[in-house]
Amino acid sequence: PPPPPPPPASEAEEPPQDSALRGAPLPKAKLVSNCGCCQGQIQPGEVIYPVEQPRGRRSRGGLEWVHWPCAADLGEGGKPPPIPVCKHFARSGRCHYGTACFFVHPLEVGAAAEARARARRENPNAKVANRGEGRRNRVKNDGRASVLRRWLLDRLGAEALRQGSGVLDVAGGKGELAWELVNLNHVPANVIEPRPLDFASCAGKFSYGIYWRNPIWHSYLHCAHDPKQTTRAPQHLRLLLDASTLEWALDPEGHPEEAFAAGRHAARMLRWTRKGLHEHEEEEEQREEDDGRRADVGKWEDDEEGGQEQDQLELQPEVEGDGQIVTSAELAQSIVRDCSAVVALHPDQAAEPAIRLAVALCKPFAVVP
Repeated sequence: PPPPPPPPASEAEEPPQDSALRGAPLPKAKLVSNCGCCQGQIQPGEVIYPVEQPRGRRSRGGLEWVHWPCAADLGEGGKPPPIPVCKHFARSGRCHYGTACFFVHPLEVGAAAEARARARRENPNAKVANRGEGRRNRVKNDGRASVLRRWLLDRLGAEALRQGSGVLDVAGGKGELAWELVNLNHVPANVIEPRPLDFASCAGKFSYGIYWRNPIWHSYLHCAHDPKQTTRAPQHLRLLLDASTLEWALDPEGHPEEAFAAGRHAARMLRWTRKGLHEHEEEEEQREEDDGRRADVGKWEDDEEGGQEQDQLELQPEVEGDGQIVTSAELAQSIVRDCSAVVALHPDQAAEPAIRLAVALCKPFAVVP
């Protein structure tokens, strides 16, 4: 049978006001969750404690939060297990919380992290296989949009970013950076991206208060958390930033409506594959060749990388996405020309056009390859 639920907070053993190893106070829950030990609910305001996850259900973090009484039962002599090592300190030898961090910062762990960083600086081309030999490394890019947003606020300032039509986010992907600027900093932002935008993840973080959870970043938030507040969607220029789009955006003469319509049509004809964006017509030609080959052979031949399915192109659904689609060529040109800064986060082929656009408009820019 499952273990009995923990006693109410009034009946449970009172936790100490400070941790056993340092003066950092014990953390308290901010959201409703489940205890990893008794599976009972953890209510906001209850004292919680981190413990190592069992090997059978170990996640990437390796820790889970439990009630304080449950943690005391897991240790020896009625005391909780030792406080885990701070993951940030273990990775880089630094922690923004400093002495206020609840987790421990062993000197030998920090020295090892600094030694790894020094080795990377001395030999930056050394191969690092964090997922095993022969496999592509895992890149930890969660929160990359927030990191770039904070950098922009530090370097350019919110007031400068609010000038004109606001920040122009080139090859913005799902649109996280523009969404955060609009809803967290009241900075106008517009996205140039051929694919539909998706703000579901951002809206969920906003509703649950994830952006406000860490007090270290509160200075980069220009609004209070209100889960009932209606969020706004950035404007979306569904275009591929290439040479023809640059010519359309920078040339005041000509036929802007025709060029803009052609650019929108070209963006909709693109499909996303494992090898990048490809035009619809190219895929149709390839499919005709494959159909003829299949008629001759009678079956599909698996390739060396694990089958033909990996190279099949995924049709982009005919949806507008979550952004406010800009359909006017005049408005689109005004948005591009009057932007306060050009920003591109991992833009791939759009990196050079983004820089050329910013230089031609004499605008500050930030490109993260």
